[in-house]
Amino acid sequence: MKRIVVFSLALVMLLGGLSGCAIKPKPEDALEAFLLASQSEEEGEYRDYFDSDVEVFETEDTPDPENPMETKEIEDRLNELFTQFTYEITTVEKSEDGDTARVTVEMVTVDAGEIMADFVNLLIVKATELGQNGGTEEQMTALIGPTFLEAMKDAKIDKLSTVTVKMNYDKENKKWWIAGGDTNLKFIDALMGGMITTMKEYEAMFPAE
Repeated sequence: MKRIVVFSLALVMLLGGLSGCAIKPKPEDALEAFLLASQSEEEGEYRDYFDSDVEVFETEDTPDPENPMETKEIEDRLNELFTQFTYEITTVEKSEDGDTARVTVEMVTVDAGEIMADFVNLLIVKATELGQNGGTEEQMTALIGPTFLEAMKDAKIDKLSTVTVKMNYDKENKKWWIAGGDTNLKFIDALMGGMITTMKEYEAMFPAE
């Protein structure tokens, strides 16, 4: 009888140990949770995954009716393109103290740079033609939205990026977070098909007056 009790206690301890190992958080799981959420077109809260604010995500939810690039059609098409990416987590490196980790992920996304190049080329052709026919400033502005939609029409999901994501471990809450601020800006840029880099390049080429 004593041996049965000892065996039962050992079994409980073993199962408890295995259970503890099974639920121990992993940095790659936290990153994957964010990637899976990003593949969904449903609105989510990025702060559920990042340990601090990320400026690029701090945007107004309501489109500006005065901005020809902020229409419902454009928003829907961008959401469609940005959620069609695929990914593979390739390596995970944790620090010796277990407080941080670096997770490398390969992603295949839309190429934002290609979309913008097509958009600018199309817009130049249309604006030139309109100008030659005596088009007004309002007509020029009206070209922007439809031309951007046209540039996105046949966009492909074929841009390969490999980035390393820094993760931070919250010992108190036993949770891994994606480092916020500008720490993982390259990762966010890659996730958006290089949109951040592309917009900075065009802002430098066409500075606001």
